[in-house]
Amino acid sequence: MNSRRNSETESLRYNRLSSTSSMSSTSSAGSTCSISSFSSYEIEDELLNGKLAKVIEQNVPSGQTHTAADKERIKIIIRPRTHGLDNKAWSIHGNTIEHVGKKVRFQFARIVPTQENSNHDIFVRDCKPLVHRVATDCISGTIIAYGATGSGKTYTMHGTKAEGGIVQLSIRDLLTQLSKNCQITISYLEIYNERLHDLLCDGTKELRILDDSAPIACRLHGLKETTITLDDSEQSVSRVLELVAQGNRNRRVRSTQHNTGSSRSHAVLRLRITDSMGSKARVLTLCDLAGSERASVHDRGLRAEGGAINKSLMALGTVVRLLNETGPSSTHVPYRDSKLTRLLKPSLSGNGLVTMVCTVSLSGTDYEQSLGTLRFARRASGVVLGKVQDHIQEQDHIIDNDSSVAEIRELRALVEQLQLELQERDIALETKDRELRRMEMHLAKEVEGFEKLLRRKDIIIGVLQNTT
Repeated sequence: MNSRRNSETESLRYNRLSSTSSMSSTSSAGSTCSISSFSSYEIEDELLNGKLAKVIEQNVPSGQTHTAADKERIKIIIRPRTHGLDNKAWSIHGNTIEHVGKKVRFQFARIVPTQENSNHDIFVRDCKPLVHRVATDCISGTIIAYGATGSGKTYTMHGTKAEGGIVQLSIRDLLTQLSKNCQITISYLEIYNERLHDLLCDGTKELRILDDSAPIACRLHGLKETTITLDDSEQSVSRVLELVAQGNRNRRVRSTQHNTGSSRSHAVLRLRITDSMGSKARVLTLCDLAGSERASVHDRGLRAEGGAINKSLMALGTVVRLLNETGPSSTHVPYRDSKLTRLLKPSLSGNGLVTMVCTVSLSGTDYEQSLGTLRFARRASGVVLGKVQDHIQEQDHIIDNDSSVAEIRELRALVEQLQLELQERDIALETKDRELRRMEMHLAKEVEGFEKLLRRKDIIIGVLQNTT
């Protein structure tokens, strides 16, 4: 990408987003930040990051103000894997990560320093504010771990027996902040080979998405949900953690060349919070995404799993790119391209807060995977979620004491399920009709061939009789 093209791209995006012609700005530290200084490094269409984002924010025309809600973005945290490296190829300076031998550099608002690299430190610094707003402001929130296989996603989300992960820390922090008149409804599922499975039902029960247009969470047919009251916060925390551990045991893992216990599915844990009157509902969603890798050509199972994982992650990348370019209000974002993006649609379409922990290996042998993660993180950091609102009276997605509302909800789900079954039967009937027509055509050809044989037989018999 040459300097002229970089300059034109930067100017076009800068003018569109900031409505100003200034191409440089002075940072808060007093140093000048020139956009053209990026031209010698890899800059693609996701330029709304790092210094450029600061330039745009600092050059808002006078008289225009931004509220906190107007500036809600996907929060990106880069967590580098620093231990067990055989060939370190990336260097980190503050919030900038740069490849040692290539002109590739990324700047983010937050790269976890080595001295603050424990799960607890990351949770307190980067995830606890989101959990707090879910608990106190009735706002839905989503925490996602994204990265290549073996880069530390599952460790970040679930930790070890000695050290809990973001999931365990979030659950404990959330439940201790909620009042006793609240209740938690837990569901835990995985996406494996583009199929949904309930992890609280041994992982074999397949689920169906009924509605992905719901404002706080997709509705799923057949999903087991367990409701826990908060009369005793410690007992409630223990019960929720037991359910999470049960789901983790049912999750699909496999040994790969990068990880002996690699997660081969996307895991989505949802905690829906309502009060005793059922008037306020919000959801905390915790996602541990599977990481892509090049599967061995000799292992068909790994190859199939890798293909499904790559497809869903590619769909997520496309959604993030389009959200970066058009915003969450666009009607042309292809959420339906994968089960993962359908499940994340309520989170990414501006109905809650989103924090992404992107794990990156600094090893040179993982260069391509780390580069892909950093590119994704750079695009995601430019996504504006819009104004985040609390969810009041979400009667279709909460537990309500009014039996008539619950009955209506059940009837709606039943109608949708029957509609799906009718569609499936129609498809089955069409398939059978096609098969019947094919068999009829085959039978007609067989009869025609048999008749030809009979005519030839008659001819041969006539010839034999004449010769005798």
